[in-house]
Amino acid sequence: MNNLTDKESEVLNYLTKRYTEKQIAEVMYVSRHTVKTHHKNIVRKLSVAEQLLPRRQ
Repeated sequence: MNNLTDKESEVLNYLTKRYTEKQIAEVMYVSRHTVKTHHKNIVRKLSVAEQLLPRRQ
């Protein structure tokens, strides 16, 4: 069962398309800090190694 929020799912979708955190922030109209928080929560909730997701920029 997926316990990601709608926004976390949206961020994950962009990450899988190789968007940077800066690009994600721009298209979602949120701060980079917000994207970093979502990214951190995704890693925690899905228990994935952070190196499997695109690098933060």
